[in-house]
Amino acid sequence: TTWPKKLWPVSYWQKLAKRITAQGIQVKLTWGSVKEHRDAIVIAKDNPDIHIVNKSSLVQLAGMISQAKAIVAVDTGLAHLAAAMNKPCISLYLETSPLLTGCYGSHQVHLAIRGRETPYIKKQLSQHVNTPVSPVYLDQVPNDQIVYQHLQPYLDA
Repeated sequence: TTWPKKLWPVSYWQKLAKRITAQGIQVKLTWGSVKEHRDAIVIAKDNPDIHIVNKSSLVQLAGMISQAKAIVAVDTGLAHLAAAMNKPCISLYLETSPLLTGCYGSHQVHLAIRGRETPYIKKQLSQHVNTPVSPVYLDQVPNDQIVYQHLQPYLDA
């Protein structure tokens, strides 16, 4: 994502990746900017089951998503691509509202922070009452354990 406020803490990504790889599942990290690439290197450090993919085209990313058991993403286009491909996705809405930009489809889990809507988002929400999205609202940024609880059923399937 290009919005710094949408980013999930690197330490949470590290802990989540460690939980996933402890199950024998490989984690693939994508990136789009120099900062995201640096963060991916930190997340993958000392964990041989984490693979940082080369900068990829949308078609290449779609191919990777098609092979994945599930996706974890912040509010970004890749989450929408996963939803369009009917892949389970845990989407983190740290600064935006899934009622406005949430991914539609089955197996979509939207974790959002209660009360983070800006005046602009509140205005937009007042004009969009009907949405098929049912977010899970939290009082603070979800940590790795909360995200993993929502992700685990898809990893076990």
